[in-house]
Amino acid sequence: MKDYLIAFDKKARELAAVSGDAQYIASEIKKALPAREELDFLIVSNVQQKYLKK
Repeated sequence: MKDYLIAFDKKARELAAVSGDAQYIASEIKKALPAREELDFLIVSNVQQKYLKK
C-alpha cells in the first residue's frame, strides 16, 4: 500500500501540473497504477482535495 500511495502522489502531482481536470487526472492515474478497486471511488475526490487549487 505504501508503494501505491507514493506512486499515486508522484503521478497526481505530475498530472495536476498540466491539467486542472480531476476526471482526466483520475483516469490517467487508473491507467498508470495497479487496480485497487476498494479505493477507486476515492481517486477523483482525493485529486480534487489535495492536488488541485481551489
